[in-house]
Amino acid sequence: MQEANSPQSTKGRGWPAERLQRIGKKAALSVLIGGLFVWLLAGHAPNRTAPPTQSGMRKDYLVPPRFDTLQADPRDTHVLYIDPLHLPPPVSAPLYVANLAEDCGGYLVSVRQVLCGRAHLFGNVAPIVHLPAAKLIVSLQVMSVQHDLHDINIDAHSKVYAKDDTGKELVGSYLSNFRFPGGIGALFELPAPSPSARLLTYFAGTLVLSSLSQEEKFAERYESRLYPTLSQLSPHPQPLPQPPPVQRVPFRISHVPLPIATHIYGLLSARLLPNDQLGRFGSLPNLLCLTRTQAAALRKLFPPFVPDPGPLHLPNHLILSPYTSGHFVAPIGGMNLSQLDCTLTPTLGRYGLMPTRLTIKLMRASDDRAPLVWQSRFDFWDHEPVIFIMPSQWSPAGERLAVWMELYLDMPPPLANPVPPGQCIHLTVPDGELGGGLTGRVLVEGAPLALGIAKIALTCVEGAVKGQEDEVWLPLDKDGRWFLQGLYPGRYEVHLLQVQPYLSPFSVSDGFQWADYVRLHNGIQKGAWQNAIQQPIKVVAGSMTALQDWNYLPVSGGSMPPGVVAQGKLNP
Repeated sequence: MQEANSPQSTKGRGWPAERLQRIGKKAALSVLIGGLFVWLLAGHAPNRTAPPTQSGMRKDYLVPPRFDTLQADPRDTHVLYIDPLHLPPPVSAPLYVANLAEDCGGYLVSVRQVLCGRAHLFGNVAPIVHLPAAKLIVSLQVMSVQHDLHDINIDAHSKVYAKDDTGKELVGSYLSNFRFPGGIGALFELPAPSPSARLLTYFAGTLVLSSLSQEEKFAERYESRLYPTLSQLSPHPQPLPQPPPVQRVPFRISHVPLPIATHIYGLLSARLLPNDQLGRFGSLPNLLCLTRTQAAALRKLFPPFVPDPGPLHLPNHLILSPYTSGHFVAPIGGMNLSQLDCTLTPTLGRYGLMPTRLTIKLMRASDDRAPLVWQSRFDFWDHEPVIFIMPSQWSPAGERLAVWMELYLDMPPPLANPVPPGQCIHLTVPDGELGGGLTGRVLVEGAPLALGIAKIALTCVEGAVKGQEDEVWLPLDKDGRWFLQGLYPGRYEVHLLQVQPYLSPFSVSDGFQWADYVRLHNGIQKGAWQNAIQQPIKVVAGSMTALQDWNYLPVSGGSMPPGVVAQGKLNP
């Protein structure tokens, strides 16, 4: 009896209040954690339910920035898609590559992604690198503006096959299907191509589109906000005809690059522009090609600053194989019944040069006239946009058909210089002291040498470290500007020693020569640097001193403009 009444005993009476409170708190915490876990598994987390905009896949976002470990379209090559819990795949944007697509009776079938080991289409390979071949995982997607795909999926009875460029035939097998905003897709596995293969000459087969079961339809309607159809995404949705319960869609896509080889990426957009927006170029009847500063002045007349044309409203991304033709069809903004039939055959040259053969046809559905054709060879440069203003007969009166095009080797193209800034050894102030800085720009015929590097020499001619010298490599930003900070206050003599443009690691590497580069890039046979030697330049503690621009100019007739240093004295 005494034991029963002891404060340490629970025998013969209820639970203490303190213990009940602890149990209640644990139970509430368990319910909260369990509910959050179920909420996440059901696919209702904000980062999984917010679909991207239909035209949101720009160049810098050809691969969506977020990668989940469980996904139906694997772009994280470290983890293959595994779905043991049968979770819905995360929301992803359409990955539309124009030259890897085919219109199959109202269904647009396109290659979305190719995996080979740890390599994928959105990561490039240098020309001198040879990656081993492995099994291929090919992701296909189907979109349509003529058929409702809301209750349709790609059936396991679908068959695919391919042939690589060595002649080896590959027969694929079905893995799984998935959905994304505006369409449906499926994954297929193919055996390893030949070790020396660089592309699939064709990827073909028959997709079996079947209706969803009642259970699948219920789940699809429940998750419809995750996977809207193109009709739901349009500003004024219209009901689309339901396809038959089972439909076979044959397709054949040519020249599919393999991830183990070098790629050339691209973008193209075409639209009609009023003559007054083109300024003086609108009054010139012949074909014009605008580059560099002239092309940059018209950049905002094209996507993404204006909507992408066509029923899908998607940008025309390109993934091309060097020395192989890539064919695609591009809609024209302002010409709804017309489109451009394009064929590009790019090659790789030195310093980011990409000589390309182009064939562009204007296909007009409004009349029976023969298509207008333009064939040419053009030297594209890595990450340098070009605008072609087509001849006046290609467009209605008062307007001109303009084609904006860009080819590049890096995915995504660099926005900042990857080279770390150099530091002076003898001219930098100790830690804790306030120094000054210098800045300037490097130009070629007035255009910034974006993301290049420059080597300069500094000599202190007046100050605490008088007579000290340093040489340093400095990175340039997109405006060709360099910065050097932490210098001792005083007066300096600054010499420009060497300059090099940005060279992609995926370009042809054959030794760099400045004179050869400006000859190919600018057509300068003989040139010189303006303001290459500047003195005395005053450096003040806590401020930046701007130098005059270093501008590389052509020289003719042996005469040198004032302040110009001969090419032979720089960049030997």
